[in-house]
Amino acid sequence: MGVLACCRRECRPRRSPDDRPHHARAGKRVAGPGEPSGGSRALNRGMGLHRGADPAGYEDFVASRYRELVRFGALLMADARLGEDLAQEGLIAAYRSWRKLAVPEGRPEAYVRRVMVRAARRARRRRWRDEVPTGELPDASGLDFEGQSDLSVQVFTVLRGLPVGQRAVLVLRFWADASEAEVAQELGIAVGTVKSRMSRALAALRPVGLSFETSKETS
Repeated sequence: MGVLACCRRECRPRRSPDDRPHHARAGKRVAGPGEPSGGSRALNRGMGLHRGADPAGYEDFVASRYRELVRFGALLMADARLGEDLAQEGLIAAYRSWRKLAVPEGRPEAYVRRVMVRAARRARRRRWRDEVPTGELPDASGLDFEGQSDLSVQVFTVLRGLPVGQRAVLVLRFWADASEAEVAQELGIAVGTVKSRMSRALAALRPVGLSFETSKETS
């Protein structure tokens, strides 16, 4: 089993009352679909909790895929505490587009993941603007993982050194066990781009001594 697969159950953080998503703290409100700014209503609608707002199939989708999306977000951000925020952002976007997604060819999970990848890129750019370069990676040992292991901390630390695009390819390929063609389709990029990003990511990780395995063959 590859190291990313080993982290499936290890990247759920414990949240304290003050460690909730920023839009859920202190009564702050964010906009719901088609509404002006303000309200946890957007989050409630995005999670299928707003009265009368649940489109057919949406709540079942959230219930069945929420945990996996949070884990995907945690690995994508290389920060367990941000996985839930990222998943919620993707699910709110899915709610707004649910009529287009609730069809056999709609692929709602792929849509949510694409939104999460874009959000992760924006978050990384904001971090770069706000942080002073030190030449060192952030210390992941202080993160409060549920079921924390030395392996999960090592994986998160290593992932932080990769660009988001490479992280997304690596996580989909070796954690979600998608083929190169499936990764390309999910991210809306060419198979050749998937291969080049994966090659660069693996080359960067090889000196650390981590192994990655998948049951899917290369394209």
